Amino acid sequence: MKSPKSGFINAQNLILSTDFYEITMGAAYYQYNLDNNIKEEDDIAVFDLFIRKYPKNRNYLIFAGLEQVIHYLQNARFTDKTIEFLGKKEVFKNINSSFFDEYLPEFRFKLDVWAMREGNYFFPNEPIMKIQGPMFHAQLAETYILNVINYQTLVASKASRIKNVAQNKTLLEFGTRR
Repeated sequence: MKSPKSGFINAQNLILSTDFYEITMGAAYYQYNLDNNIKEEDDIAVFDLFIRKYPKNRNYLIFAGLEQVIHYLQNARFTDKTIEFLGKKEVFKNINSSFFDEYLPEFRFKLDVWAMREGNYFFPNEPIMKIQGPMFHAQLAETYILNVINYQTLVASKASRIKNVAQNKTLLEFGTRR
């Protein structure tokens, strides 16, 4: 019997939890560095994650999502199937084949991550996470990080606001039943 699939993100497609644009930019960085004899470790980016202002009618946010980000950075890989799929895209026709044959199969995120502790309150213009590493690594992780941190922070902040209003009352959440 074939193993069931849930349809959710799994180890085989985790790396594709990004915008296609991020992968095309990575290929462009790779080709540029190859053409100009630049080592990837010399092409460093630093990204800070912060908010400019609170959402309307909000006076605090709670940082959440760090565990999922770390899991992604430790486990996301380009599978043979993914590499084959990407290699057939017309947009990559001028990219050296070593990008698909050597670089992507061996790709592992090499990023340093600094972040505040999950559950902490944070303020506008305060960095809540910083990532540093090779440009393509930071670029590729950007979409996933923004998606996860934004959603998890939204949920954690809303739960905190509800709990503050309810005070000592017991709360139940039936979101999956809607």
